[in-house]
Amino acid sequence: MPGDRNLKAIASALERTGNSDFTTMLLPDLNHLFQTSVTGLPAEYGVIEETISEEVMAVIADWISGISRR
Repeated sequence: MPGDRNLKAIASALERTGNSDFTTMLLPDLNHLFQTSVTGLPAEYGVIEETISEEVMAVIADWISGISRR
């Protein structure tokens, strides 16, 4: 799956620069704008009414909560 390869490359780049405080996560059925989508293609962006997936908002909120407790 292309997303998996991209996440591995992102994690590798972050690690090479000394950043160890990150999380990568593949969220299926979302486009690059974090909207629920069928194809993920940019042509779909204009017809999706969702601004950002509630799942993504929960993941981000949980991550922020987690790092703020350190």
